[in-house]
Amino acid sequence: MLQYGLASCILHQTMNNKTLDHLLIAITVLLDFCFVATAIVVAYWVRFESGWTPKVLALHKGGAPPLDDYFRLIPLMALIWLMTLKALKLYRPESNATFSAFWTLCKTAGISLIATLAALFFIYHHDAYSRWVMLLATGFSLVSLFLGRLVLHRFRQSIHAQGVGVNRLAIVGNYDARVEKFINVLNAKSDSGYEVVGIINETAVSSQQSARTKSGLQTPPTTT
Repeated sequence: MLQYGLASCILHQTMNNKTLDHLLIAITVLLDFCFVATAIVVAYWVRFESGWTPKVLALHKGGAPPLDDYFRLIPLMALIWLMTLKALKLYRPESNATFSAFWTLCKTAGISLIATLAALFFIYHHDAYSRWVMLLATGFSLVSLFLGRLVLHRFRQSIHAQGVGVNRLAIVGNYDARVEKFINVLNAKSDSGYEVVGIINETAVSSQQSARTKSGLQTPPTTT
């Protein structure tokens, strides 16, 4: 009865946790698209409207191009970013607020920049777009994507702290140093979504089942 109750609890909590994971991933993808699109517009403003970019450093020849040209660039650049993020496994439900995750985002930014410039060369007229805008948009996207993941990471921690989407686990086996280390590591990761609620002694369970079996065999058959 105890095992069945724990199994039911684990299944129910796992379904909740998967729903939370899918929701957070969907929000992350939507935010990534918005961040990349916003980064292009902000980069255009910084390059052509703000006056902060020295003319001697300008890589774009001629006057400011229309903003509509860069609006048409948003779907292409956003698609490249999303595909690269997916390829580098940055849409997993695990924590995305670590240094290693930031380094992976830096690699994503480099790959996306090269892919965008290559796409501009083959699809659009390369000279029609400022490379300063591409560089600035890549930098803005990198910072905003990491900050967005940091906020979602804190949000996930607060949700788990309320007991939402938490898998309650029961460990089957004998308690030893390895089990203790596993529990400590699991408890140290507040965003893991798992909580150990007890340990089922496998030897004790087997002994009880064996005793019940023997008791059933020794019961004399009833006659009618």
